[in-house]
Amino acid sequence: MNSQFSKIIQNQRDFYNSQQTKDIEFRILQLSTLRDLILEYEERISDALWQDLHKPKFEAYTTEIGIVLAEISMHLKHIRSYFGDDPKQSSDYGRIITQKKTERLVQLMHDATILCGGEAIPQERYLAPTIVGGISSSHPLMQEEIFGPVLPMMEYDSLDEVIDFINTGAKPLALYLFTGDPKKERKMLALTSSGGACINDTLIHFSNKRLPFGGIGQSGFGRYHGKYSFETFSHPRSVMKKVTWLDIPIRYPPYGEKLRLIKRLLK
Repeated sequence: MNSQFSKIIQNQRDFYNSQQTKDIEFRILQLSTLRDLILEYEERISDALWQDLHKPKFEAYTTEIGIVLAEISMHLKHIRSYFGDDPKQSSDYGRIITQKKTERLVQLMHDATILCGGEAIPQERYLAPTIVGGISSSHPLMQEEIFGPVLPMMEYDSLDEVIDFINTGAKPLALYLFTGDPKKERKMLALTSSGGACINDTLIHFSNKRLPFGGIGQSGFGRYHGKYSFETFSHPRSVMKKVTWLDIPIRYPPYGEKLRLIKRLLK
């Protein structure tokens, strides 16, 4: 049975790597087919939800079937604006700062499997939004800051494996965790260290003026935003002032039995 499932999974991965799923028309066809199947088998889906969960047809439609159909309709309406036919023609898509930096990004992706995107025109400082896989922790993409639209992906079997991976490297500027499990959230935050963190989002913590933004270790020192900016660029100097009319002899030799008294005072 396991070999059968492994074969199905591998077939799906091979199909995904064939690049057929990138085409907009393919995605529209798949969404339309899914919508038609749901409508055709709506009664059987409702019956299954009743048998498994005892859900009335009203709840089955409002919490399961109807939501999926609404999502499909929304995607069919907007999918072209989501993806576009050519990202480099979009007025909302930026460029890399220099040709040299673009060439660096292309070099970083060497020996990685391009799962999505990958098109590069260095002389135009253009690199398409790119997702890569087939890499290990020793790959260059995992060894330095990327500073470009490249997202490396690595597989893992447990959250502990992820935590160990984070803790064996330099402390990151930001940690992003996507989960609906509060226990995993608490565990990740308790057992790792990073400049900042977001749960179920990215970057947004940078825009909150009430949160101090900054790094830790190799990712940077100091924090800014609001009063934290003032504190970062200020030096709180420690000053102790002693009166001249009193001096305690216990501080000076000969010490003799003074150690016993000091121990009592410092308990």
